[in-house]
Parts: sequence; C-alpha cells; structure tokens
Amino acid sequence: KLLVYAIYDLLSREDEEKKINLFLIEEPENHLHRSMQIALSHTLFHDNKYNYLFMTTHSPYVLAEMDQVNLVRIYNKTKIVSKSVLYNVPSEFKSQRKMLNRGLVEAIFADKVLLVEGPSENVLFGKVLSEINPFYEADGIYILPVGGFGFQPYYEILDALEIFNIIKTDNDLRKIKGKEKYSVLGFARLNNYI
Repeated sequence: KLLVYAIYDLLSREDEEKKINLFLIEEPENHLHRSMQIALSHTLFHDNKYNYLFMTTHSPYVLAEMDQVNLVRIYNKTKIVSKSVLYNVPSEFKSQRKMLNRGLVEAIFADKVLLVEGPSENVLFGKVLSEINPFYEADGIYILPVGGFGFQPYYEILDALEIFNIIKTDNDLRKIKGKEKYSVLGFARLNNYI
C-alpha cells in the first residue's frame, strides 16, 4: 500500500509544473498497522506535495500529525447536516503537536466527550462509566484528559464540530496568602466557557 502511494507521488512529480495534483484518498488505514498509519500521517501532513488532499478516514492514527486542515465531520444517514472547522495547531503547541493531537483525534470520532484535567480523573471517570455502562465507548462516549494543555484547544474544535462535550475540573481551593480567603481555581478555569 505504501508502495502505491510512492508510485503516485512519483507520477505526480512529473506533472507538478503543468497542473495541480489532487489527491483523493479513501480510508488509507485499511490493512496498515498502527505504526504505519502514524508514518503515513507524517508523510501526508508534512510533505508539501499534498497541498490538495481530500481524505476519508476512521482512524485517529492517520490524523495524528494533522495541522492546517479542514476537518469535516460526516454523520450517518439519519443526521445529514455535517459540520466543519479549520484546524490549525496553535502556535504555542507546535512543539507538542503529537501530544495535543493524540487526544483530539480520538475525540473527534466520538458523539460525546468528557474533558477532564489529567490521568487520575481519566481513570476515575472511566471506572464510573464502565460500571454504569460497560460499553460506553461503543456508545460514542470518550474521556479526554487534557493534561497540561488546558481545555481551550480541545473545547473550541469539539464545539465547532458540534460534538457534545462536558468539562469536569477539580474545585481546587487555594488560600490567598496573608488572608483568610480562598480562591476557587476550578471555577476560574471555566469562566471563559460559560
């Protein structure tokens, strides 16, 4: 399969001076191991030759390296209105693109996303949901730990694609130095989203 892509690449190079090459790729993940899907993602999103690429996929690994793409979420036959959003990796995350994209590419395939702060909340809510519904992931629910990135880059993309999402943050209380008052950091994190 990768050999076929290499041949297409060679053929398109011959004519790139005379015409615009459009690449139409349907589900390139078929018959590729996870590591090869990630390698393909790197090729597709880092090589300048794929400026006009239209691709359908069910694989988050194929989207692992995405940047400067128009994401279009196509629904099933009962929900015919699709949504799209232009996705650019924010400049402050360019060096951490893989970390940012890793959670996001899983979430864009879900119907409902619970955004949590970190791995401990991920484990806790995973356990709670699996007790309520052992097949919650098959039902389109995904738990996305945002790690050190905060909620904003994930929230904006999910919201633009109209993927239902809930943010769960700790109600961290911190004593204000020299006073008998506390700041509510958990609520302060979410004020911009209300």
